[in-house]
Amino acid sequence: MKYFLTGFMGAGKSYVGSRLSKLLDLPFYDLDDEIESQVDLSIPEIFSTQGEASFRHLEKSVLTKIAVKESTFICSTGGGAPCFFDNSNLMRQHGTVVYLRTNPSIIVNRVLKEIEKRPLLMHKTKDEVEQFVQEKITSRAVFYEQADIIYDHISEEQDVVNDLYFALKRF
Repeated sequence: MKYFLTGFMGAGKSYVGSRLSKLLDLPFYDLDDEIESQVDLSIPEIFSTQGEASFRHLEKSVLTKIAVKESTFICSTGGGAPCFFDNSNLMRQHGTVVYLRTNPSIIVNRVLKEIEKRPLLMHKTKDEVEQFVQEKITSRAVFYEQADIIYDHISEEQDVVNDLYFALKRF
């Protein structure tokens, strides 16, 4: 089976995906890592030199290559991936989409620790980050909630990897 992990930046998609891939013995792809290796630039460098529109086209191309090339895998997507072009439908057509619906306060705490890696958050204050996160999650919910599985991550104490492992085994 093909599993696509979606959710807002800082939701834990890469962390959860890499651990799930080991538990399920499946190849793991991090969409952002795949994009960076294709163009030999970091995501912040792509945003600053080529702009978001160019990044989104590249993201669509790399996501499509991943979706059609393997028979089984886990892929963590970027936070905006399901929201552009027809990426949400592409993922649902090729596999199972899992939405990590993570509490905004957890996301804010995580992204503030690595704000230099987040092109859409650079140069924002903590209050601006909180507002940005809430607004974007709300506006993207229509895309995220098209997922086959929605996992509510409301507390740092939850064992997200273990919970999803058993959910995927039953799905």
